[in-house]
Amino acid sequence: MRHGPWTVVRASCAPQRLQRAEILVLVFSIWWFGLPALLKGWFDRVWAPGVAFDHLTERYVQTLQPPAEGRLEVGDDVVAGLWFRVTSKGMKSWSIRSRRDGQAVRFTLGSYTELGLATARQRALQQIGKIKDGYDPVTERRRKRYASIRAKTESLSALLDLYVDTILATRKSGKTRARDLRRDLKPLLGRPASLIQRSDLTALIDRDHPAYHR
Repeated sequence: MRHGPWTVVRASCAPQRLQRAEILVLVFSIWWFGLPALLKGWFDRVWAPGVAFDHLTERYVQTLQPPAEGRLEVGDDVVAGLWFRVTSKGMKSWSIRSRRDGQAVRFTLGSYTELGLATARQRALQQIGKIKDGYDPVTERRRKRYASIRAKTESLSALLDLYVDTILATRKSGKTRARDLRRDLKPLLGRPASLIQRSDLTALIDRDHPAYHR
């Protein structure tokens, strides 16, 4: 918002700009050997606990209000590397910032509804310790996610369900096609998809359509 030649920043957005700044230069006139009232008010509203000083408290994270836009991240000085994040939609979560082999590592630890402050600190200490020992949490989560997908698609039935939910669900004739596939592939649905051979599919075709190879 413009006010004469100056740009006025809303107090709700100022903490984000403060955290992104590398250098902060304050230029103001001395008013009776102290700060001008407006500048003092800005310090009181923006340099809040958890933003410019002090560590996180349970009450603080409970009552922290969402920013007008974007997200607000507050670091914890009890456990270095633990950050509390709240989005403009009111979603609160914990994240970790650390370094591994000289590379920055950042990942979400969990939501605030799942982890209170004490638990978040405890888990953050564990994860940061592992990272310093060479553990890569991002790769590990990716591996577990892929393993979960593979576990869900071990059988042809599970693989077909995934295909129906992700592909056929977006098509007009998806329900009809899904019904036909389940009917035609019924003898094979309980078998591991990786063990199904071309000959198995050919046998289904020959059984249902005897004249197919005449």
